[in-house]
Parts: sequence; C-alpha cells; structure tokens
Amino acid sequence: MQKFTASELHSNTGEVCEASFRGPVEIIKNNRRKFVILAATDYDALMKKAEPTRAAGDSHA
Repeated sequence: MQKFTASELHSNTGEVCEASFRGPVEIIKNNRRKFVILAATDYDALMKKAEPTRAAGDSHA
C-alpha cells in the first residue's frame, strides 16, 4: 500500500489520486495512519462484499 503524508496530499493531490487507482493509499499525519483513500470502484467492491454481513447484522436489531 502506498503511503503519503497529509502535507503530500495537500501539495500533490493529483499524484495521490492517481496512486489510488493502483490500490489503496494511506494518509499519514503525526506519524499515524489517519485515512485510507480508495478508488470508487474499489470502495464499491468492498461494500458489495459487506452487504450480506451487514444484512445479517441488521436482522438482529
């Protein structure tokens, strides 16, 4: 997973966005992982995989 600092995200937004097309990108702030940026297609795939799990959890509420 490629990593960028929050400052790099601010100054190189295009580069970070391009990197997210190749895979998840970690954003580091104060030496800690704060965010993960995903391409929309990767996010949609994750949500689709999570749907059966979420639906099962919702039926117990």
